[in-house]
Amino acid sequence: MEARPAPAPTLPDWEAPPPSSSWPGVFATGAAWVALAVLGWLLADALGVPAPLGAGIVILVLALDLLTQGRRALRRAGARPVAKGSSPRVENVFRGTEERLEAGARLYVFPSPEPEALVCHSGAPAVAVSQGLVEGFSRTEMEAVVVHCLLRLRSGGARRAELACHLRWLAPAAGTVVGPHEDVCAVALTRYPPALVSALRRSKEAAGGRAPLYLVARHPCHVARDERIAALADL
Repeated sequence: MEARPAPAPTLPDWEAPPPSSSWPGVFATGAAWVALAVLGWLLADALGVPAPLGAGIVILVLALDLLTQGRRALRRAGARPVAKGSSPRVENVFRGTEERLEAGARLYVFPSPEPEALVCHSGAPAVAVSQGLVEGFSRTEMEAVVVHCLLRLRSGGARRAELACHLRWLAPAAGTVVGPHEDVCAVALTRYPPALVSALRRSKEAAGGRAPLYLVARHPCHVARDERIAALADL
């Protein structure tokens, strides 16, 4: 049988506004909390305590854990808020992009020598980049990474990533947090796909419990790096 040609990549709408919400993420989060409430209810009944109390305790403990995922990820990476004037290359890129997208995010830098970036919430939305990225990436590569991270904050992808870190056994419920769609949205703003392709290729691939928060990761919520690069290469 003759092989069918691969479908042509979908070109980004260069004039489209950046995404601001993610209904699949909202539904996945709601479904996860309903499942946990039912689990707490059944557990309380088995232990002989009031079922509503058991469900409430389970939800409270897990909610606190979820709300601190970003803070703990930043602390684990050793990330610190960027003091004004301390890292002008990345500050200038971040400030201009953040004002354009109105994400209300803070910039952090952490001491890894490998190019890495993560996005999360720590009280306020946060974008953290490694010292290796700051020193080794070009301005266009840094801009591509920053735009990608800020769009994940705006679209709800960062919240879904935190949910996937928090409920690892329910990670598939969060769906694909990072993939070609998020990358195409980013290059629709930068209008320079090669910069993001290069950034993806050069970035360290995260693994482990908090991998969903990173730019590139080996995790069910992330599409594989090569697939993401291939989707951008023909734009």
